[in-house]
Amino acid sequence: MYLHIGSDVVVREKETIAIIGRRGDADKSKINRAFLQKKDAAGKLINISFNNEKSFILTEDDKVFISPISPQTLKKRSKNPDFREG
Repeated sequence: MYLHIGSDVVVREKETIAIIGRRGDADKSKINRAFLQKKDAAGKLINISFNNEKSFILTEDDKVFISPISPQTLKKRSKNPDFREG
């Protein structure tokens, strides 16, 4: 199955490692900022949010997508039972 993450972009659910919120503490974390800067420098950061960043999605192919869709909405869209737990 595929998960629509915004801006006509889909990722395979089974290749999705994590969906992390971009609001609050996630934006304040030095580790998260350094991680995103490293991915950007490596050309692995894909920003599809149009300055409305709500989540970032890590995939098995080492890419990070910045999405305009909240983690809660992405969870609801998912058919993967792993995303529905917790």
